[in-house]
Amino acid sequence: MKLFLHVKIIENNFDFKPGLTFSNATCSDLDNYSSPEVIATVLKALNLSEKLFVYFELNENSNAGSLLKVIQELRSYKKPMQIRYSGESNLLEKLILKLGGKPIDKEALEAEVGSFFN
Repeated sequence: MKLFLHVKIIENNFDFKPGLTFSNATCSDLDNYSSPEVIATVLKALNLSEKLFVYFELNENSNAGSLLKVIQELRSYKKPMQIRYSGESNLLEKLILKLGGKPIDKEALEAEVGSFFN
């Protein structure tokens, strides 16, 4: 399975914007207010995936919440993976950079995801 994971850092838990989708991958999204059940489901999908693209939308005004579990799991992921991020968050940027993540303009995301999964 090819997995696109959209991780959003949002300011309030009532921010219900739809996640990004791509036709050439299974798509999942979560945020810093996601329940433990959602986190567990995403971690299972992550472990079943053969190829993984993770996109973080950062927000300096919010904390990581339960997403540190996901970041910890990404550290041990051994299959092909790309991590990109937009926005700012001092702590999360440092963690993402240690995982090999790079900044990206949201406009360039679709092309990069398509290239990675083809």
